[in-house]
Formats: sequence, structure tokens, C-alpha cells
Amino acid sequence: MSKKETGIEQVDMQSDELSSIDESVFKIRYWNTTYTFDRISQLYKKRKFVIPDLQRAYVWTQDMASRLIDSILLGIPLPNFFIYKNEDDTNDIIDGLQRIITISTFINEENLPDKKVVFKLSNNNSVSSKWRGKSFDELTSEEQDRLRDGEANIVFFEQRFPSTRKNDIKKHVFERINTGGVKLTSQEIRNALYPGDLMEKIKELSARWSKLERRFTEKDYKKYKIDELILRIITVDSIVSNNYEGLVRNNAGKIIRSPISTSIILKNQLDCFMEKYQSGYKDIDIFDKALTTYYSDEYQNFLGRNKNNINAVYAETVFILLMSAIRSGERINFTEKSYDKIKNLDSDKKLPFTRRTTNISNLRMRIEIFKEILSGD
Repeated sequence: MSKKETGIEQVDMQSDELSSIDESVFKIRYWNTTYTFDRISQLYKKRKFVIPDLQRAYVWTQDMASRLIDSILLGIPLPNFFIYKNEDDTNDIIDGLQRIITISTFINEENLPDKKVVFKLSNNNSVSSKWRGKSFDELTSEEQDRLRDGEANIVFFEQRFPSTRKNDIKKHVFERINTGGVKLTSQEIRNALYPGDLMEKIKELSARWSKLERRFTEKDYKKYKIDELILRIITVDSIVSNNYEGLVRNNAGKIIRSPISTSIILKNQLDCFMEKYQSGYKDIDIFDKALTTYYSDEYQNFLGRNKNNINAVYAETVFILLMSAIRSGERINFTEKSYDKIKNLDSDKKLPFTRRTTNISNLRMRIEIFKEILSGD
């Protein structure tokens, strides 16, 4: 993977579509309590809190983690922790995972994720000079007690109605309070809400694709940008394969297919797809085969508008065609000649790739344009 910051050309999923707002009314019971940081640390260590699948998403630097501990030692109050109480008495951490990992790691003398040494506070001006560069064991007993006995406010909540849509309220709360620190991506939030076989397979394919494609960067992988691109491809492929029917939630809360008349509301489709196929999606194996097919060709420059980056719209179109060809036994030709044809498309034919990219008519046009070029000699 490249060392540059990002290899995936940024595509704003809401730039040419209206976002959908769920106006359902929820009945929620919530209550406040206080836990000591020592108790929070032990609950995390003993796995009494249910941790969403966000371990790869620990994105705090050592300085950020150190400033959190520094704040606690200075007596500065922290923002609330939000915990969802499940019916089986387990607890989902909705907000505060970064802080909980940091606190537990420091008190328990452990390594921060992806680090090889015990967590010590940064030895620079970001931390008070009294405990700069120290581990928990190197603090004075008074400082250790101050950290252990410090208290944080915990907001517990549970959903009373509707009983069939537990993930919805978790998602709403998770998204709306996720505004501080390093903001989580949409895909990190999906992984937290819909862990399962689909998520694991996407992660596996993401790791594989990141090794095959030189234009992907470390940030693309760690921030789940590759995962989201895979999810986008298989979601839009399923829409095309199902005669341009997308996923919607009916009045009973069940996700069903329904014709898309004008445009794909992409974020909603990705969310629904992750939820509906949480336990597995059989056609993801076809995407796996498409990866093998694409990277077995000598010419591999069709995933972007140039040879230096990946464009989600181009990648989506190429892999939808590849997956369709695998199903039908057809052949797609990735040659320098066909690349030049795509690069030199006239302005009218370029429009479906750059304007209103989630519009169904433009999606159809993109597929036809690429199919005509890539199916030729």
C-alpha cells in the first residue's frame, strides 16, 4: 500500500441525492449513574461491556490518549459515556470506546492497540510535567488513587418501543453523539451495529484487495474506506441484478426490495444491505472471483480517471460488469486500447461518471458505456 494519505478519490455520498430521515418515534428509558475509572477499567478488562467491532478503529495517537489521562489527573470532567442496556443484561458501548480503551490500557499497564510497549504518557508539552513520560506504576500512590477513584457519568438507555428495531435507536444515538475526537466513518458505525459473517468477509476481502492494489493507502485500509467500497459494489450490483430494485423498510420494520424510480439513496442502501445480509451474502464470493479475474490481467488501470487513484464510480462500474460476466461466462477485456477509449470518452459520455452518479439512468448508461468498450476486441 502507498504511503500517501489516501488513494480513493473522495465521493460525497450525499452530494447528489436527498438523505432519508427516519421520523419514527422511539420510546426510550434512560438513567444516569457514576462509575469510577477503576470500575470502568475492570469492566472492560473482564468483557462485561459488549464492545462493538471497532478495535481496528482505535485511531487515537499516543498524544491524544495521554491528554485524556492528563485531563483526569488534573480533575477535568469528561463527557458522558453512553451505554445501551440489552435485554440479556449485557451492555453495548455506544459512545466512549476510545476513552474506555485508553483508561483501561493505562491503569492495567498494557499496550495501546498496534503498539509494542506499555502505554506511557507522552514526554512532551502536551502533558503536565508532573507525570510526563510516566506509566501508571510510575505515578505516585496519590496520583494512582486520583485516577482510579475519579468518576465519570454514565448514561444508560434502553428501547421500549418499537421492540423490533433495536439497532435503529443505537444507530441514531451513535451517529448523533459521534462528534468529538476523531470522527468515526460510516463504515465503522455499520461494523459496530451489524457484526457478523458479511462484515467479516468484507474485512477479509479488504485486506486482500489492499495488497493487490498499489493505489490503496494505509489510511484507506484502517479507516474502512476499502471495506465501504466493497460494500458499495456488492450493494449496487444487487440492485442491478434485481432489475433495479433497492432495499426499503416496510411498516412492519422488515427490509424488502422495492423498485427505485429515480436515484439510489446510497447511504440508506448500504445500511439496509449490512443489516439484511448481516449473517452472510452468497454473491460476495462472485466479487472475490472478480478480484482474481481483474488482477490476473496485465493491464490494471481501469479503477480511476487516471493511473494515480481509485474512483468509487469507476470501480463500481468495472466490478459490476465483471460480476455479471462471471455469472454468464462472458469475457471482459482489460487492454491498453480499451483504457485509451475510456480515457478519451467525449464529454457527453463522461457525464454519467461525474454528475448525479446515483441516478438510475446514469448508472445504466455507465454500465452500457463500459460494457461496449470492455467487451470488444
